[in-house]
Amino acid sequence: MNSRFSDYNSWLILKSNSTRESLTLLLIYKSANRLQTTFVENSCEIGIEKTEIGNQTEYKATTRNCGNNNVVRETFKVVLAFSKTEKTENIITRYPGEAVYENHLKYVDTYKVENEDTYYAIFKWPAMEKDGVTLDGLSFELWVNEKNARISSNRLWRFNIV
Repeated sequence: MNSRFSDYNSWLILKSNSTRESLTLLLIYKSANRLQTTFVENSCEIGIEKTEIGNQTEYKATTRNCGNNNVVRETFKVVLAFSKTEKTENIITRYPGEAVYENHLKYVDTYKVENEDTYYAIFKWPAMEKDGVTLDGLSFELWVNEKNARISSNRLWRFNIV
């Protein structure tokens, strides 16, 4: 296969039997050494908690041992469906110092706690119901961009929650 990215020819998606988890790899086909057994995210541990608080639902993700934050980026991914416009919108975790999109805060707030490996997604159900907005998907993802990897420098680990 020829592409304008000659070293990156194809994405490979692996899914577990639980159907809740998947791994997407961008394979490097021109690599001379096709063996890689160590990945920066191998020791990563993820915990997800769900708490009902009045008319809101809070999802909290905590990560440990996920390696260098310049290589691994953890995020909640929220997919909202808007019945009036029949559009969907993807919202990902806001990191400290990143812009706040006020129109998203009405329905969900996703953010990373500064100086901690803690992430939140808080859903505001009354506002969503009033405006005909539904939750179309929620996942926690690890995006890995490891420049010196031998077979896959870009990897996406996804754990589907909703």
